[in-house]
Amino acid sequence: MKFSDDCSIARGSGHITTWVWRLAEQKWSRETKEAVPTGRQPARMVWAAIWIDSDGVVGRSPLVIMKRDSSRRRAGYTARSYLKALTEGLLPNYSAGELFTRDNARIHTARISQRWLRIHRIETIDWPPCSPDLDPIEHLWCTLKQKLHELCPEFECIGDTNIEWEQFENGLREAWSAIPDFLITKLILSMPRRLAAFGTANGYQAE
Repeated sequence: MKFSDDCSIARGSGHITTWVWRLAEQKWSRETKEAVPTGRQPARMVWAAIWIDSDGVVGRSPLVIMKRDSSRRRAGYTARSYLKALTEGLLPNYSAGELFTRDNARIHTARISQRWLRIHRIETIDWPPCSPDLDPIEHLWCTLKQKLHELCPEFECIGDTNIEWEQFENGLREAWSAIPDFLITKLILSMPRRLAAFGTANGYQAE
């Protein structure tokens, strides 16, 4: 089974806030404060998939930087953006008969996306509406952001030039490759336990 998802990675994400105690008179001291941006930061949408094959070997697709659809208003991400990501990241790694998971995002369930999956004979799991998101790859996005900050902390102050964004995208790919296989294994093998907890809770969040 191949678990896939896409995620928006913003500039400056992955920074872990450190909390410390200060004296009352230090409350407004500039030396004890750190300025952080509060507005929405520029980002890149990425797609990836993870799996464990029949021999127990961990696999991961390349981290695909999704492209905006220039034919649409505001050049947002569309089903065409999604299918380009699947063409680059899924098709080279997909074998007949494997199950492929994706959530119910609109670009995933669009007619053009469904038709593309049928044409390429990709077997999918249909998620019910408003289903809990149990896809293990969801937990890797936080790790990816932290790895990006760990390997390339300079990207917190990146500008908006094409060269800088190219460096940012390369940093994302490097961070994706740096995620250890044992973490992917741990997440995928946790599925039976989490599904059991989900069943015990009758479809609600487990306490």
